[in-house]
Amino acid sequence: ISMTGDVDRDAHEEIEEEGEEEEASSSGDERLDKAVDRLKYRVESMVGRLEAQLTDVEAKIGDKLHLLDKDLDETISTEEMSDVIQQVLKRKLSAEEAEAIAADMDANKDGFLTVAELSKWVDNNKVIKLLEEGREGEIDKMIERRKKKLLRAMQKAENEDEAHDEAASKEAK
Repeated sequence: ISMTGDVDRDAHEEIEEEGEEEEASSSGDERLDKAVDRLKYRVESMVGRLEAQLTDVEAKIGDKLHLLDKDLDETISTEEMSDVIQQVLKRKLSAEEAEAIAADMDANKDGFLTVAELSKWVDNNKVIKLLEEGREGEIDKMIERRKKKLLRAMQKAENEDEAHDEAASKEAK
């Protein structure tokens, strides 16, 4: 289009050709749009079912978490869980053994337990099944292994801290 409003003939022909190409490919676009719509519907349906399941789990477990949250900060620390484990289990556990179990529950090792972490731990944990079957000896072995693993991790962290402190003091000199 010129400054006076006249349409350039070549430009007009290009616009017409583009329009014809769009019409020819629109049927392909419509099929693609339908496929995308079907896929969106399926994904939304799956997400809806997952959200319903998560809501159910949170309702079952989440409503009970306040009973474990001793300082009422709306989070369950591994320390709080360790105390609960020592109080609830029929067999007496040392503080280290209870801490090992609580640490095992804390999948992301942030020091706090979420509903998802607790759910996963309960689902995957053998202790409940072993208790039901009266196999306390195996539970003792499992606790001892976890206790040793926790102690090794704590010792490793202490060694790393000491090495870091030594390196920092050397740099300061």
